[in-house]
Amino acid sequence: MKDYLYIFGYETPPQFVDNNKFGCDYEDSSRFLIHAQDKDKAQAWGDILAKSYVEDLFKSAHADPKTAWFKGWIDEDEDGDGVDSNTRRVAYGEYFDIHADIKKWYGGESWFLEK
Repeated sequence: MKDYLYIFGYETPPQFVDNNKFGCDYEDSSRFLIHAQDKDKAQAWGDILAKSYVEDLFKSAHADPKTAWFKGWIDEDEDGDGVDSNTRRVAYGEYFDIHADIKKWYGGESWFLEK
């Protein structure tokens, strides 16, 4: 078993609106450190978590999660860059409270606040 840094880019709901309205290409990114048997398993589990993360972000903003976009990859740079105390660590197959993480990072944004 090994740790793999899974990084994903995505649009927040306001970025989605601006990108479509004004032709911008704004996006955010996030990451998970996934403890898995191999790179393929880490990639597959990261894709599942990232999809859930982005869909929950859109639902929390009262937007259609079908419009959510993300692209994820395993970072091949193994020097530890990009891993800090804010990096969510998760084992292959392990779920966590994605909504709590989203609220932690986006809780102050008016588009995110619960209605």
